[in-house]
Amino acid sequence: MPKKSKTPSLTLRDLSTTSFSADVLTNAFNVGEELGDATPFRIEASYSRDPDEHEFYLLRVGHALAQVLALCDQLEDIPAYIKHARVTKALRSAGIHRHDLLVYHLENYFVRCQSLYDRTLTLVDAVFHLQNAPTQMKDFVVLGNLKVDRTDVPKRVKALGKLLQRYRTVRNEVAHQRTLQTDEIRRLEMYGILIAAREQKSDPPDSRHTTLQEIRHEEEAWIICSKVKEFDAFNRNLSDAMHGLLDEIAPHYTTQERRLRHVLEKP
Repeated sequence: MPKKSKTPSLTLRDLSTTSFSADVLTNAFNVGEELGDATPFRIEASYSRDPDEHEFYLLRVGHALAQVLALCDQLEDIPAYIKHARVTKALRSAGIHRHDLLVYHLENYFVRCQSLYDRTLTLVDAVFHLQNAPTQMKDFVVLGNLKVDRTDVPKRVKALGKLLQRYRTVRNEVAHQRTLQTDEIRRLEMYGILIAAREQKSDPPDSRHTTLQEIRHEEEAWIICSKVKEFDAFNRNLSDAMHGLLDEIAPHYTTQERRLRHVLEKP
């Protein structure tokens, strides 16, 4: 009996292809067209008139979703950046080594993971038209609002938060205290110091120098393989959580958009 082919799992990048994302982004784009943005290539729009509440809602949700999708794309890309990081001659002359690139991308991933929770709260706030100030974009404020609390959206957001707890401590350390420190990274740094010290000597490289380089290369390869596998698996879990969340908030977007359109007696 032939084996059933596995359905490929949805990725973080696939979030932008959902019907919800397509509707939200298309609506926001159309509003921008109607308002006649005179400076479409600038961050701050210059509309021919102020948007009404319905148009403001569509623009705000579109912007919030776009920021979530951009961050998800970046999280999806980072394992590839780690796997294919190459030190060019220009980077090497600037004193940048492969383990420097590795640390940079690892820290980047940890910080952006936690940013996803904040941007998700902003999206929920926009969809439910709460209009909280950025300084008040806290989970107990957004999820505790009666309009949100009586839905299943808080369960989805809290599940995402629980998933992201895995890297919360290391993210806080990197953001507020120190550069990333693990035993593996420390060993790479020590090999780098020893290799640099030997290269400064006038004597030609010997077998010990070559051995140090080989050991460092093997350590780097092991860390890269391990982290790429770890982040790919975590991204799949994030993807499941985010796809479920967008599915949950989609009908609330439709309801709110129709309500505002009805209030303003728009066709």
